[in-house]
Amino acid sequence: MNNTEIIFELSISLFESYLMIEFISKFNGYKYLGSKKNILFISAVILLFVNITVANYIEVFIEIPSYIAFVIMIIYSIIALRGKFLVKLFSSIIFNVVLILINSFSLFILGMIFNVSVEDMITTFGIYRFVCLITSKLILFYISRIILKLKNYKSEETPLSIWTSMTIIPILTIFIMVTITESAVFNNDTRITFYLLLSIIGLILINIIIYFLFMRLGNEYEIIKENELLKYNNMLRNKHSKEIKELYKEVQTMRHDMKNQIISICSSIQDENFNKAIDYANGIIENIDNTKKFIFTKNDMFNAIVNNKLSEANYKGIKTSYSINYELDQRIEDVDINILFGNLFDNAIEACEKLKNNKEITLVIDKKRDYIFIEVKNTIDKSILKENPNLLTTKHNKLNHGIGVKSIKKIVEKYDGIINYYEKGNIFSCNILLLEEKA
Repeated sequence: MNNTEIIFELSISLFESYLMIEFISKFNGYKYLGSKKNILFISAVILLFVNITVANYIEVFIEIPSYIAFVIMIIYSIIALRGKFLVKLFSSIIFNVVLILINSFSLFILGMIFNVSVEDMITTFGIYRFVCLITSKLILFYISRIILKLKNYKSEETPLSIWTSMTIIPILTIFIMVTITESAVFNNDTRITFYLLLSIIGLILINIIIYFLFMRLGNEYEIIKENELLKYNNMLRNKHSKEIKELYKEVQTMRHDMKNQIISICSSIQDENFNKAIDYANGIIENIDNTKKFIFTKNDMFNAIVNNKLSEANYKGIKTSYSINYELDQRIEDVDINILFGNLFDNAIEACEKLKNNKEITLVIDKKRDYIFIEVKNTIDKSILKENPNLLTTKHNKLNHGIGVKSIKKIVEKYDGIINYYEKGNIFSCNILLLEEKA
């Protein structure tokens, strides 16, 4: 090959490598931002480019470069991308399947049109190979865009059973396509080539149908989970509303009783019965300790739900503390405050109730750069994340697996936030950053 041909081949290889890494990155989502994300992305593209380039100049079994490329994509996915391993595996497999199907389809179709053997199209550079490479890469580009556009739901919410089923067909397709391609290379019979082409078309149709069916199944599953989430949130709002009403009713009763007690104190002082006055005063203090408002901010819903939960914890013998150095901005809707803090405290209270002693919950709200920082910590006697990394419910009703955690996550995402769970010693912590409203 001359220099122009070499540059063309290298350009095609680089473009293909870029498409492979870009596809799985967009399918799964990046784990990091900034320079680290770019370095990992570029490194993976370079490794794939080197693999493809070396394979073009060294005689190896046709499937070996594909296997190496697949391994590179998986390693990159694990290091640089978010989500479940099986989803990363699926995205890597599906792109390789699309790549192999498009390359083979282009070779067979254009070979038949130009009356050139598949082997010559692969090994001999000329106008036919040039047209084949350009055609296949353009098709690959547009097909990859369509697949990414069709993936319009959150893959991390889809059960692993669905992703396992989705992965089997593409894996089988890869093995079948390797066999078909090798058969075409070592056999120049036009009739056999035609039947092999029909086999490729059949595989393409099977994979398209399977992909559409599973995408639809995934969408239906997401709708089901959304409905469960709405039911759960409505239940939670009703529960918290009832608790808040009971708290305010108790406060009203306490105010009424306090008025009578103050009158009694005044009367006892006038009668110089100071011991009786002290007893009355101690009774008032005890009532305030049992039913007290802990937090006062400009946000009434925040005050109501947090004070109610702190009061509930106090009744259950759980020590509570708080540090409110920054107030929630007004764009956060009351219903979201209700669900967010209701779930955070319900989870913390439930965890503390399982402890025999050292029961404690801490709330911190502060500002960190452009974010509102929210932290709810509770004591534990053993690791939660080690035994239950997905924070699934431990209650008997398994239908709503971790739905409270999903509610929290959904609200955090709504306000462009970040959520993180971690443990340090005997403390379990949920950290949330919500993007602050710009003035």
